[in-house]
Amino acid sequence: MAKRRKMADITQLKPDIQDFAYAFIEAQGDTLRAFDATYPDRVIQLGNQERRRQAHALAQRAAVKKEVARIREELHADFVIGQQEALRILSDLARADLSTALNDDGSLDPIKVKALGRALQTVTCKETPAGNEITVKMHDPKAAIAQIASQMAWNQPVRHEIEEKVTFELNLGGPVIDAPNKACFPAQIEKGD
Repeated sequence: MAKRRKMADITQLKPDIQDFAYAFIEAQGDTLRAFDATYPDRVIQLGNQERRRQAHALAQRAAVKKEVARIREELHADFVIGQQEALRILSDLARADLSTALNDDGSLDPIKVKALGRALQTVTCKETPAGNEITVKMHDPKAAIAQIASQMAWNQPVRHEIEEKVTFELNLGGPVIDAPNKACFPAQIEKGD
């Protein structure tokens, strides 16, 4: 019995296996659709049963499973924003300066305005008899700083102390207790002998 050859490292996968892994993800786990997309020439050559068998066998290979997991992780990282990235974006918003988009004469340069990127909330351009008029509204840097402070827990919880005279009556047969800023219960009252 011949020994099975070990699959090459995931970085050296054959292109068809990588194509199958991408097709498998696109087909949402449908091995037959992924197989048919990767090997369209075999659709005609092989019958349904044989295609299903080969598709299932290919999907069960460890190298294919690792490649599918790697691709899914990569896609997840691309679509989900992390805490560090969110903080970097907020920092960019807080540091953005409109004066970097001004020409020497004080007018806005459209190319420099575009370079501000995320810091811009809205940009409108109107044609007027005097020329183009560009209006720019930027995100509030103070709001960005406040959001960073909240995420990083820079602000300590604020404690508000209210001092009032509290009067209440307990219907346990005891006396009325007047105590500033304290609630006493009969079990907590010290008895003097």
